Order: sequence, then C-alpha cells, then structure tokens
Amino acid sequence: MEAGDSEFVQVLPDLAGAVLATHIASEMLMSAKEKYEKRVYDDSVSDSRDAIRVAASAVLLRDGYVASTFEATYSYLSHHYQDRLSLEPWHSMEKSTWGDGQGIIYRILKAIGIIKQVDKKQAKEAIATAEKFLHSASEMVGGL
Repeated sequence: MEAGDSEFVQVLPDLAGAVLATHIASEMLMSAKEKYEKRVYDDSVSDSRDAIRVAASAVLLRDGYVASTFEATYSYLSHHYQDRLSLEPWHSMEKSTWGDGQGIIYRILKAIGIIKQVDKKQAKEAIATAEKFLHSASEMVGGL
C-alpha cells in the first residue's frame, strides 16, 4: 500500500481521469443492465464486475495510484476506504466463477456442466453490488 510497493505505481492525482473512469464504469453498468434484460446473465455479471473494477481504479487514480492486481486494489481500498465503499460483496463476486472466462477451456467446462450458468438472481445481485459501489465511488471522485 505504500508508494514503493511493486503492485502500485504512484502517479499524479488525476481528478479528471477519475471522473472519466466513473463515467466509463457507469456505461459498463448500463450495458450490464441491458444484458440482464436480454437474459444474457453471464455477460451481465461480467459487465457488472468490470464496472466495479473501473470505479475502484478511479478512486486510486484520484489518490495518485495505479494498482497492478485486484488484490492490490482491494487491499488499498480496504485500508483507506473500508467505511465508504461496499467492498466485501465485490470481493465475493471477484472470487466467484460467475461470468468468468471467455476462453475455450471455460466454454468446454461450462458445456459439460462443471461450471454452472449464471442465473437471474446472481446477475441481479451483481448489478446491485455494482450500483452501490459505483454510487459511492462516484461521490468520492465527484463524478456523475
């Protein structure tokens, strides 16, 4: 979590970039909702997860950091913003296999039933998690 940590690069704090990132996250969330309405639940969860990732990166960018991994991002946000961001639902979603993978191995495992399809409830939970996270992150960076 320190500037010298190899999982972080210290940059100049970039409020404009952070606001832009929250806007991009908002677009991703809208895409997740559209896919949910079309009953494409795997893609909806992926877009929800990506929206959170971008919003999380916006907070770090505002603070003058870029993280190289999910765990580094999560650790930084937990240390600095545990009370302001809904982190545990995001962490759980990242650790799940909902909507994971687009490669051939993933598709084969899914086809033979080892990886289960994302259902409507899971997709709805992912969207709700992303909405809550994005709302908090946007307030923090002054976007949306």
